[in-house]
Amino acid sequence: MKRSYFIMPFSVAAHLVTINIVLYLLTPSTYLDITTILGYNAAWICISIGLNFYSVERKERFITKFHKFLRHYFIFCLSYFAIFAFLDIQFSLVYQLFVLCFLLFFLIFYRWFFFIVRKLYRVEGGNFVNVLVYV
Repeated sequence: MKRSYFIMPFSVAAHLVTINIVLYLLTPSTYLDITTILGYNAAWICISIGLNFYSVERKERFITKFHKFLRHYFIFCLSYFAIFAFLDIQFSLVYQLFVLCFLLFFLIFYRWFFFIVRKLYRVEGGNFVNVLVYV
């Protein structure tokens, strides 16, 4: 069984865990409502499906799809503020921009770390496939 089937669910879970932990730690007052939690998670997942964000390509590198990550994150930021407006939550714009920048840092760090670990895995021999050729 190819292990690449686990890359996409693991990445989705890692992103959602990162988003939820950062938002819970930095914005606990707005994060206590289940509607906001579901809104943030649903927004991330819907945007990723719409942009085909979690496509797994063999030759993908950290920087090759970085523009796709930034586009996804920009749309998520718009939905982040839309949730505040939709639920009529009062917020400080400067602090929320700080929270989003902090979140961006952690998501970029995860993406970089993921590609480094994947590269090391492949170098150590986790990249081979047995093939039988009948002549």
